Amino acid sequence: MRSSFICNCLHVTLLLFLFSACPTTHSSDYEVLLKLKSSMMGPQASGLEDWKHYLSPTAHCSFSGVSCDHDSRVISLNVPNIPLFGFIPSEIGLLNKLVNLTLAADNLMGMLPMEMANLTSLKHLCLGGNYFSGPIPDSYSEIQSLEFLGLNGNSLTGKIPARLGRLKNLKGLFVGYFNAFKRGIPEELGSLSSLQRLDMASCSLTGEIPRSLSLSKNLEALLLQINRLTAFIGDLPNLKVFQVWENNFKLELPNNLGQNGKLEVLDVTSNHFSGPIPRNLCKGGQLKTLILTENFFFGPIPEELGDCKSLVKVRIQKNLLNGTIPAGIFNLTLVQIIELRPLILAKTISFGGIPKEIDGLKLLSVLNLSHNRLSGHIPNEICNMSPLMTLDLSYNTFVGRIPSGGMCSLFIDSSFAGNPDLCSPSILSCPDIISPIQGSGQTRGKFCSPVFVVAVVVFVTVLLLVPSQSKTCEFKGGVGIIHRGKATSELKDVLSSFVPTRPPNNHESLIKNK
Repeated sequence: MRSSFICNCLHVTLLLFLFSACPTTHSSDYEVLLKLKSSMMGPQASGLEDWKHYLSPTAHCSFSGVSCDHDSRVISLNVPNIPLFGFIPSEIGLLNKLVNLTLAADNLMGMLPMEMANLTSLKHLCLGGNYFSGPIPDSYSEIQSLEFLGLNGNSLTGKIPARLGRLKNLKGLFVGYFNAFKRGIPEELGSLSSLQRLDMASCSLTGEIPRSLSLSKNLEALLLQINRLTAFIGDLPNLKVFQVWENNFKLELPNNLGQNGKLEVLDVTSNHFSGPIPRNLCKGGQLKTLILTENFFFGPIPEELGDCKSLVKVRIQKNLLNGTIPAGIFNLTLVQIIELRPLILAKTISFGGIPKEIDGLKLLSVLNLSHNRLSGHIPNEICNMSPLMTLDLSYNTFVGRIPSGGMCSLFIDSSFAGNPDLCSPSILSCPDIISPIQGSGQTRGKFCSPVFVVAVVVFVTVLLLVPSQSKTCEFKGGVGIIHRGKATSELKDVLSSFVPTRPPNNHESLIKNK
């Protein structure tokens, strides 16, 4: 009997132990999530309505945005775009089985909790689009499993921790936009051998791009726009996206840029780059976006770009280019934007005319060829290009009648200004021959303007015709001089735009209309 009693006691004790031990692990994450809710929910918060007490010890695995493993441990917390207005408490470090933590665009604030360094299984950490302040904790370098770190779009300060270079598995690092870091890019980031995407745009970086980044052989996208960086780096064999617009880069782009055959996006707008445009940018036939606006590139546009069938956007205006426009540019069937306007007062970049086949560009929406030396007639086929919403052919040497009908009825007079031998569709007679001295802004022919036609009707004599023609041509030369004077002020605007400014408060305005 005594032995039976002892056995029963042992049995009850064992059951109590099992009952108390198992649920403790389950309810631990349960309680942590409820604590997180109470901290992250500010006075004006909404959301997470289903995060509350239930009888079931595994109920937390059914919370919105929560996923658990077979032991009811939380492995994913994915709660973006909810107006929480609170902060992340230190208890976050108790969810040590987390693999994914996404609390993006939740209006969270406060400091980044150092306890997140305890999440040693974490692979994906995304806290972007909030109002976190203070520095990035050095201890985050201890999350060796981390593959994605997104802290962009906050109000972080201090230096970017050099110890982040220890994250050997990191593939994506996003720390740009609204953050305001001191100094520049740590040399140690070159040790991130798995890094594929580095986004440090618009976060007050200064200094040079460390040469150690050229050791990141897997780096595919480098986004450093809207900073104050000054020097370029060497070869990146897998580079697909390179965006450094609005910095202080100087010298030349590397001749081997694009040599890898993988380049898809190149945007270096508003820097001080000079020298020729590299010829191999589209070697692999992958280049979609080419934006070199507002620099000091000189020489011709490489003929190879005319064979780049993948191009969608070509914006090379406001440089010091000369020579001819590659004929193939007007045969790129995928292109949507072509802007080749030169820097005011620079040499013009084009001779020849616009081919009739231009209407084969079925997707073209923007065509800006102003301030060049294009000649000949403007093809009527332009009027058939239904996607074309913006056209600027001003200040060239076109002759004949301005096309009318179709889409051309939407374009204003300024689209054709500065072409002395163009006349409106309503004029009965138009000059048809290109003058040998047309490039100088002077014109020659029987009918130079509507004023001249009126003069002929009124005076009806050959003796008055010649002086009237001469005066009219002088008047048109004067118009050219006036516009050249206007261009000087435009040049000042262009040069002043080279000085980078702090990004505006509106996040969307930081993303330029490309």
